Amino acid sequence: MGSVKNHTLPLITIGIVVFNREWIISEMLASVQSQTYPHQRLFILVVDGGSTDNTTKTAEQILAHSDFNGYELVIEKSNIPEARNICIQKMRGDFLLFWDSDVILKPDAAFLLFETIKEENADIVAAQVTNVLVDSIGEISEKLNEIDVGSETERKKVEANWVGMGQTLITKELLEKVAFDPDFTVIEDADFSFRAIEEGFRIVQVEEVIGLDVNSRRNRFSEVSGIDLSLRNSLRGIGKRAKVQLLAYKSPMTLNAAIEFFMENKRILFYLGYVPIVILMIYGFADQNLILALTGPTYLGAFMIFQIKKRGLSKGLKATMRSVIVGIPLSVLLVYYSLKLILRKKR
Repeated sequence: MGSVKNHTLPLITIGIVVFNREWIISEMLASVQSQTYPHQRLFILVVDGGSTDNTTKTAEQILAHSDFNGYELVIEKSNIPEARNICIQKMRGDFLLFWDSDVILKPDAAFLLFETIKEENADIVAAQVTNVLVDSIGEISEKLNEIDVGSETERKKVEANWVGMGQTLITKELLEKVAFDPDFTVIEDADFSFRAIEEGFRIVQVEEVIGLDVNSRRNRFSEVSGIDLSLRNSLRGIGKRAKVQLLAYKSPMTLNAAIEFFMENKRILFYLGYVPIVILMIYGFADQNLILALTGPTYLGAFMIFQIKKRGLSKGLKATMRSVIVGIPLSVLLVYYSLKLILRKKR
């Protein structure tokens, strides 16, 4: 594929950040092995954040018999941005391709991203994937075959303010100047993108689906979600995360965009509801008004029942606790930064 001769192709490191992916790591690495980009020009780097299943054992067995330029398996307790920084530190060659461990790509995906980054003179290139929910691993191949990858001339490429890092090629030149902020236990990709643009780098999004982001009904909670993070990490950098979350939604922020953001994020509105509820509850106790005094327990209790039904007892109780300890400050900070960004735009 492509107009570039194989012997002139640069070495690309494929950085794979994993945590408890035993259920899909074999299929994901098979997708890596299916790439038409010459395998001797691919170095595979797997960073495991402390899996408690057989993710690393399975990955080691597969990679030991592969024909890539080489591979390295790093096991180090880390959150996502910390693991991505390990990929940056240990990468080989002039490009790093972040490839999420639950993403299955078409065989020409690496070639497509490389050709685009050269043709567009870009520093970051990402393409799209389709989110799918499967009952069994066997469904993946069928769903992947349903994707129709268009010809080179049909591909629409647009300059972007930020992109996700699930299937994203980045130049070494950029990575020597910009790293991931460890405080961003979520939306680290948006923060990274914004700072890359501030440094003068260019981001291009290929408006074409090149693979699948796979979720399993049997393993829906196998990855680290907000409630699995330690309380310290959940609160870590919460102010910065609130600001970037708004900028990722709309930049520059407007009043209408802020309203749309909160209407689309009902969970945040629920967290904000704690504020008047607590005030009413305190007033009810002070005034010996039973109805007002019970508003807090009723509001919290309804949420707790919903979470237990959804997640089970242990995670349901944890999610309820986090909705108060993390949810209240996060929602208030989102209101604060939305107002601040709106007022800044009007100046």
